[in-house]
Amino acid sequence: MNNIKRIYFTAAALGACAISFGQNLNPTVEVTNTYEGDPSHIQKPFTEMVVPDSLLRFDLDFNYQVFDNPYDASYSFKPYMLNVRPGRDAWRGKGLYLKAGAGYSLHPQLDFVWSPERKGPFQFSIYANHRSYFGKYHAIVPKLMSGPQGGYELKSNGDSYKGHDALTRAGFDGRYSWDSGAFAFGIGYYGLNTKDTLTSQSYNAADVWLNLQSYDSPDAQFYYDATIKGRFGKNNLEYSSGLGNLYGKSTLNVLSELGIAEGRCDYKETVMSLDGNVGFAVNGHKFLVGIDGAYASYSDLLQGAYGVFAVTPKYVFEKGKLKVNVGLRIQHFFSSNDGKDLLEPEEWDGGALLNPDIYASVAIVNGFQPYVRIYNGTKINTMSSVQEGRNHYFNPLCFSLGNDTGYDLSAGFKGDFSTAFHYDVNARLNSYDETLMDYVAYSGKEYYVPAYLRSECDVFSVNALMNFRLKRFKVDADFHYYHTKFEEDSRHAFAMPDFTFGLKAVYDITSRIYCGANMSYVHKREGDFYVNSQGGYSIPGWFDLGILGGYQFNRKLGFWLESGNLLGQKVQPNPFYVEKGLWITAGLTLNL
Repeated sequence: MNNIKRIYFTAAALGACAISFGQNLNPTVEVTNTYEGDPSHIQKPFTEMVVPDSLLRFDLDFNYQVFDNPYDASYSFKPYMLNVRPGRDAWRGKGLYLKAGAGYSLHPQLDFVWSPERKGPFQFSIYANHRSYFGKYHAIVPKLMSGPQGGYELKSNGDSYKGHDALTRAGFDGRYSWDSGAFAFGIGYYGLNTKDTLTSQSYNAADVWLNLQSYDSPDAQFYYDATIKGRFGKNNLEYSSGLGNLYGKSTLNVLSELGIAEGRCDYKETVMSLDGNVGFAVNGHKFLVGIDGAYASYSDLLQGAYGVFAVTPKYVFEKGKLKVNVGLRIQHFFSSNDGKDLLEPEEWDGGALLNPDIYASVAIVNGFQPYVRIYNGTKINTMSSVQEGRNHYFNPLCFSLGNDTGYDLSAGFKGDFSTAFHYDVNARLNSYDETLMDYVAYSGKEYYVPAYLRSECDVFSVNALMNFRLKRFKVDADFHYYHTKFEEDSRHAFAMPDFTFGLKAVYDITSRIYCGANMSYVHKREGDFYVNSQGGYSIPGWFDLGILGGYQFNRKLGFWLESGNLLGQKVQPNPFYVEKGLWITAGLTLNL
């Protein structure tokens, strides 16, 4: 996979849980850093969630040459990936990459990767990235709609307030390789700071990970690949005096009853995860045992621990263009608390003991590859994973963590036409015994609490992801259709939008100058639950349009510009959270 760039289609998360009004815009990092892929998953939430998030998130591997021309480094960069075994004459890319900029409204950006070229078996990288917003937010409130249907629509009331949302990562990753395998490790910092009218939060954590793997080769008889990750964090959460009501009474009284200092709610979080396979191969047949698990514990405001552990015997067969992976997941879910109900307001369901885990694909012709996936299991939601993956203004006092359990069935086809067009089209059914869905709670006197609701529902989706590459023209696009069905005895929350669409196109005008556009559309979201006997809720749809461009002074130094919300719409990926106005960010890139 040398000289290969990964294209990740990622859209903004469609979840929210906060008791204040604001918007969390989390711009996608355009730089593919050294450790975006396995095993460290630097850019992903520390524990994955089953529920379709951010318009459903898909990761695709598309093969095309890095640096199609010598001046496109402003929007594409691929340093040497330590998690891929290099060939004898592997090109290691550039040793240092820096992209930095700011603009109006204030959206500072920073991407830094240093991967020095080294001889011998040990390689390392130092990385850092930052995304933030400092500025004004629209005040979004539920407005009662006229007409026979009634109901509320989450819209701006014309007011605004100041706030911020800042995410920073930094760390050191290394890898030591030998003929039959490798040991990789990393240590990093994760920091998220947010502020709005009622709360301010500062979550700081140390992340560590270790990976040991063997290289897959025809001569290998014994196979192993295991990754252990840990996060040790603390969230400093402070409420203003105008906090209002929660659960029908003063929130400060709620805090007092919980033994928490007035206005201050800190908690510590420890998250551990394990993912690995071990087994042996005989004449192209692999017999493996997969082991995976996740554990989270909390102290101070939240007290308790919960987790899931699973063992999956599996059979893997690969011959020619046929790939089959058949497993049986044997899982156990456990939880406990120390008398406080913020982690467990209800009895949690650990899901079935025995669950299928099956994947099969076959490459037929010209890269056309049908595939099918059948999976059932339980995954836990942690505070930091929900806060990072869904809503940075996440509030633990109006949230039921729960766990995601249910089937994930998908079938589709992927492939490419020559090297120019790549695609993945599939139909997917997520059937949840319980999962977290967006919700708006009512606590009296016109006070509303954006929250998550544990729901039993089915989400059917049709998804198409495409990537088109010519010498000067590049397009990435994704389309998703959703149909959400809640069980009749399940309290209803917001459904997924009927459909979403995203497109990014870039054109190289000359070898030094490029321009392009970003656009995304999200249809309105309906919630057929009733609050205060006034009808259901809806989140208006929105269209976000932005442009981008750049100029390369030489192969090392370049100028870039990005913008968004040029149409001035109320872009509301999370209920009650809307940054105000358009934004334009510009900066420099350095590639050495």
